Amino acid sequence: LLAPLLLVSGRREIEILNVCSARASFKKVGERTVLFSGQVKTKNSEAAPPYVVPLLVEADLFLTALSVLQEKRGDISGMTNDQIHHSMSGFFTAAYLRQAFPMLPEGCKWHLLRSLYLQYANHCYKHSMAINYLGRLVLGHFQEADSLRYVSTRVDGIDDLKHAFGTLDLTP
Repeated sequence: LLAPLLLVSGRREIEILNVCSARASFKKVGERTVLFSGQVKTKNSEAAPPYVVPLLVEADLFLTALSVLQEKRGDISGMTNDQIHHSMSGFFTAAYLRQAFPMLPEGCKWHLLRSLYLQYANHCYKHSMAINYLGRLVLGHFQEADSLRYVSTRVDGIDDLKHAFGTLDLTP
């Protein structure tokens, strides 16, 4: 359940798992958008402000899957981010990722899901932004340069999905 949630939201593993610790939250703001609070990397800031995340599935489906994850994981609010990550480290393997997504090449790392998410969001939503600027907004980066590592992933065979999700609206 974790891997698909990462792919359709572009979040980091700990940001999804932190829903179970009440340090992250998602609130529906549109058919395919949620307001995300709980950014992990904050560049020395106390907390990043909430921002809108476009999803690759309907928001209701995403929120339902998050509820199932919360139910399965239980309350982990007494754990630090490091403890949560350590308790799940056996799942963050290339083999587990290939089990969840068998079409991925051997040796892929979990962070590839953020790159794939950005490519799909760039293609499926209609917008006029450069992909690195889009990445800054939807991945929660503080600078466009932080998004450059995600723009080189190539996804073939998605031409039929061009603007399939309509115009991108990042208004909270």
